Amino acid sequence: MNDFIAVYKKILYKLFCAAAVFIGIWLSFFIEPFQSHHGNMIFYFQSDFGKFMVYFLLAMSAL
Repeated sequence: MNDFIAVYKKILYKLFCAAAVFIGIWLSFFIEPFQSHHGNMIFYFQSDFGKFMVYFLLAMSAL
């Protein structure tokens, strides 16, 4: 029974991560047009949200 719970938690965690990545990408489409006026990607990665997405994607690739 404990093994089942562990597997279930792992699946749930991956689904949550996938949803968070999807939402992040979806939000970036709205944020991008505003930031393209300020020097495109460099400005984007200086923002907290950009940093969060970079670290988040690094964490995802480590899984």
